[in-house]
Amino acid sequence: MGVSRRQLRLGLGICMCALYLTSAFEIPLEVEQLPTITDQSPSSLIAFPFDESFSVTCDAKGNPAPEFRWTKNGQEFDPFQDPRLMKEENSGTFVIPNNGNLTEYQGTYRCFASNKLGTAISTEIEFIVPHVPKFPKETIDPVKVDEGQAFVLKCEPPKGIPPLQIYWMTINLQHIEQDERVSMGLNGDLYFAHAEEKDSRRDYCCFAAFPRIRTIVQKTAMSVNVQTNKAKSGLFPDSANAIRERRPSLLTPSGARSEIVLVKGEDLNLECIAEGFPTPQVEWFKIGEELPEKASVENHGKLLVVSSAEQEDSGKYMCKAKNGLGETQHYFTVIVEEPPEWVSEPESQLSMVGSDVILKCSARGTPHPSVTWRVNGEPLTGSPIPNRRVLGDTIVLHNTKEADSAVYQCEASNKHGTLLVNANIMIMRETNVQMGWLIPTITLLKTKLQHLRLSSKCCVPLIDALQSGLQKRFGEMLKDPELIAASILVPKFRRCWTTDEGLLQLGLDYIKSHLKELPVTVNLPPLVLTNEGEEYSAVEGKGVTMHCSVFSSPPSTITWSRDDSFEPVQGPRFYTHDNGSLEIYETDKDDGGQYTCYAKNIEGSSAIDAKLYVKDPTRIVVGPEEKQILIGTSAELSCLAEYDKSFSNDFELLWEKDDMEIGLNYTENPRYLAEEGVLHIINVSHEDQGLYRCVARTPLDQAAASAWLTVLDVPDAPASLVLSEHNGRSVKLKWIPGDEHNSSTTEFIIQFEESQWEPGKWKELLRVPGNLHSALLKLHGHVDYRFRVAGVNEVGRGAYSEPTERYKTQATAPDKNPKAIKIEGHLPHEMDINWEPLLPIEHNGPGLEYKVSYRRQDIQEDWHEQMVKRHSFVVKNTPTFVPYEIKIQAKNNQGWGPEPKIVRGYSGEDFPSAAPDNVGVEVMNGSTVNVSWAPVHKDKLHGHLGGYRINWWRLRSLVDSKKQHGDKHSLNVPGEHTHATVRGLVPFSEYSLILMTFNGRGSGPGSHPVNFKTPEGVPEQNPVFRVMGVQRHSVTLTWAPPLEPNGILTGYLLEYQLVNNTEEVGPLQRVDISNPDTTKWLLRDLEAVSKYKLYLRSCTTMGCGPVVSEECTTALEESLASIHGGISTQGWFIGLMCAIALLTLIVLVACFVNRNRGGKYSVKEKEDLHPDVESQGMNDDTFCEYSDNDEKPLKGSQRSLCGDLKAGDSGDSLVDYGDEEAQFNEDGSFIGEYAGRKEKRVSAEVKSSAQTPA
Repeated sequence: MGVSRRQLRLGLGICMCALYLTSAFEIPLEVEQLPTITDQSPSSLIAFPFDESFSVTCDAKGNPAPEFRWTKNGQEFDPFQDPRLMKEENSGTFVIPNNGNLTEYQGTYRCFASNKLGTAISTEIEFIVPHVPKFPKETIDPVKVDEGQAFVLKCEPPKGIPPLQIYWMTINLQHIEQDERVSMGLNGDLYFAHAEEKDSRRDYCCFAAFPRIRTIVQKTAMSVNVQTNKAKSGLFPDSANAIRERRPSLLTPSGARSEIVLVKGEDLNLECIAEGFPTPQVEWFKIGEELPEKASVENHGKLLVVSSAEQEDSGKYMCKAKNGLGETQHYFTVIVEEPPEWVSEPESQLSMVGSDVILKCSARGTPHPSVTWRVNGEPLTGSPIPNRRVLGDTIVLHNTKEADSAVYQCEASNKHGTLLVNANIMIMRETNVQMGWLIPTITLLKTKLQHLRLSSKCCVPLIDALQSGLQKRFGEMLKDPELIAASILVPKFRRCWTTDEGLLQLGLDYIKSHLKELPVTVNLPPLVLTNEGEEYSAVEGKGVTMHCSVFSSPPSTITWSRDDSFEPVQGPRFYTHDNGSLEIYETDKDDGGQYTCYAKNIEGSSAIDAKLYVKDPTRIVVGPEEKQILIGTSAELSCLAEYDKSFSNDFELLWEKDDMEIGLNYTENPRYLAEEGVLHIINVSHEDQGLYRCVARTPLDQAAASAWLTVLDVPDAPASLVLSEHNGRSVKLKWIPGDEHNSSTTEFIIQFEESQWEPGKWKELLRVPGNLHSALLKLHGHVDYRFRVAGVNEVGRGAYSEPTERYKTQATAPDKNPKAIKIEGHLPHEMDINWEPLLPIEHNGPGLEYKVSYRRQDIQEDWHEQMVKRHSFVVKNTPTFVPYEIKIQAKNNQGWGPEPKIVRGYSGEDFPSAAPDNVGVEVMNGSTVNVSWAPVHKDKLHGHLGGYRINWWRLRSLVDSKKQHGDKHSLNVPGEHTHATVRGLVPFSEYSLILMTFNGRGSGPGSHPVNFKTPEGVPEQNPVFRVMGVQRHSVTLTWAPPLEPNGILTGYLLEYQLVNNTEEVGPLQRVDISNPDTTKWLLRDLEAVSKYKLYLRSCTTMGCGPVVSEECTTALEESLASIHGGISTQGWFIGLMCAIALLTLIVLVACFVNRNRGGKYSVKEKEDLHPDVESQGMNDDTFCEYSDNDEKPLKGSQRSLCGDLKAGDSGDSLVDYGDEEAQFNEDGSFIGEYAGRKEKRVSAEVKSSAQTPA
């Protein structure tokens, strides 16, 4: 049997065409071919901030291997020259790391893959770097609106990566309730059809969520103030708000008509939001036909949604908003457009030299797409090629040559998108069709078809068996057996690519029938159809099956071995099926390793290896726990799982609620967030209650754990309130409890509202246990009641029920008398009686009055009575501070209240008339003394004893013999205490002290002054301590003596030590300075260029006072001043100082002469008398209270004006500071006579001295 060359060429051509016309086949890479794009990034690549890097992908194949280049925004861009970018070998892909400089990479990229035959291009890839959306910082004025008026709260969200979700919530993340009156528009604004009083609040917040970048931003909170119109007098609050009814008008959209353009497949959203009163209802129509079946009405009737709009959804729509006063309409013209879609796209072709090639590219869309051609990535412009003609959407190549091989690109685009296709046009000479094409092609067929279930059992084994059989049997007789296979079988095998598995035997019969024509019988060795080196994974404890599919004639014997062992695997857990597969039950870690499948028959043998990996099972380590969560709060459910480490990139943790997977993105549910194994539920609602399941999943297995989440809430409002058993001033109230929301009701609160005294104000009347659903209410007379009930559980109080109908009681006499009776005496001969009046609701009827009865308790007398309508009464002309009995009884037009109780009190108080005796002072130390005294007899108090007041002042420092009054201090000792401790005194000082008693009226006279002296103490801290001169080995120190030496200074203690930058210190050196007049010291024998810390303390015989410190660093070299004796030794400096001293002396002499000539003495500058300020201390033993007086003593310098003072006079006279005649006012301060007498005396003395020459 012979085969002609024509048959061979025909068969080969059929084979090659089959490769190109069938998507499963491609030209093998061993053959020279044009580049083809095999992988690229999507047309939109968003740089999410939480990703570590961003891969811009471009892969292609070809022979020779293609080279890659890029353009960015139409300009050449070489990513391989940018060291910040990561590149992949043998690929055009580059990776942009997320290291903070992403903005410069934003743009539109295109990849070009080229070899010597042509260039393929990718579609454009837009790399988008989203910015973080933010609301502007702004101050939003409060919205003031009248009740019933419509208004809109603007959201105006920032731009960001879609989708965008808008939420209106309070500052506490409580959703703003929306209904037919209040709703959010598509633009995010919140619309109010008419305002109600309950709309007033200060925390309207607009939240914008961008789920793709995991960002939520909040607009500045907005305040709304609804101003209500209260009804005029005579009307009850129930009808206080008179809202004017009006017909509807549209808040959005504006105008009468609008046009909506959308893309096919998008949802059509038509919105009409109206305002008016009563709240308008919205209806929807499509002009000329019914609304689409898939249309739905949402947002309380204001939004019409047509999902996945098609061309037939175009047309005219109308919304109609109406209420009882009228209606309004708006018309929409809807246009559904389409992105480009291929009608006919150009296909890759393999043609012989001299043939014609036709490329057709047409697309449809709305608007109609424009079609552009490219060749090897370059636009099809410039000088035309003679054999190429462009006819609209078709390119025709006549009498093609090898040079016409190229990659043609067709691009169809409109405003909604772009399509791009590459078509490889390969032109070959006849002599290039060689045997090298066919063998790789058959091998490629086998490889590619193994991925198709049908073909892997039909075409591949037939081609492979045929190739092997023919080569074996007829390799000697025929030079090109593969060509025979191609010419005979390839056309027939086309059937296998589209048929079912049952054609396997048909294919074998076909081979045998053709082989019979060559009088040959063929036995085939084992052909293992399963791929070599397959890898299997199993979970420890679970089963696994490893496959070994074999084709042979006659059938083969199949065995499995392990790890280079020739012994078949054995055991109860291993089973080899008839089809060659090995099944292992309950795998363990030791089962992992390499396995070999060995197939053998009389024609030969074959084997493949397989790898088994045994993985750790997935298990839940810490599962979610059952929880009870308060509504409106956040809940957290934790789930920790262990899994095999090799699944790190394939492990996922899912959450389910009631057997439904929870969508963990903002689009599906913005209140759910899962991170690091914790499920966060934000703003928990009743719908969140249920069974939650954590599912840990790998590609091989999964584990799960469940927990029940209980949502706790306050009880719902009770319902069906009924009043029964009306009995004058009592009534029975019944109700039906609301839902307890998983927390038992502990009690019910019953409130009432009455229409006469405080209409509209609800007050608590009674509380009853939670197991009772009725209560007998005791009521006041002459009141028009309404009642409502609320339940209370562990969460809190629930909403109140709707109120009952009104129930009015009859008038009766008062049930009670006034309470909280207070008896006070602000003046010595009066008694003020005050009481807490009855509440209006307690009057029980009109005409309420009070009968005030009083009498002295210490003598026998009748009751004095007085009827008053107010709640106070003053009894005049009473003796000072005597006891009284008082009672007050209520009365109205219906009669008297119950018999009142008697209360007792005293008439007005007067100042105490005696001072404490036996005042003693015990000096404890330099700053503390104990004071004791004998109490004042109660007959001299003339009122309730308030306590005792100690006043003291400093006369002089014992260091200075000159007396000078210090500030007066005060200490209040409450109650009947007879001793106290005075603290905060200045050591080594002389003090004077007086004592007086006080009551509610004020203070009594002062005691005789007691003078005492405090012993020495340690000095205060030195106010000045400075380093004045720094030399190489010495420093000069200067200081000022303490302001308060608190004794006689005996000297100073100077200490110093070496320190360094690490704060390590050297030994402390000490210098005792015994001369108290020393204020300057030269410290010698120091180390050069060293840092020293210096300490100084002043000392008395009692010790040294607090330390003051300084730091200095010694110099590198001695200064010039030290070398030349210093500036103080320079002649010019001495002369300058002498001149200054002489001038100063001349000025002083001139001033003295001018004064003796009659100059007036400036009295004003010496008359500033400062009030004494009381300083308060604390007595730990006697509960004492310190206070400062506003008076200050005269300054000691003023005594120089008193030239006529006698020897016995003293600025410290008891006339100034409280002798027997001195008085204190009621708050304990010195009476004005003290200051007055002193000012008069000083004033007189000043006048005398001013009129007398010095």
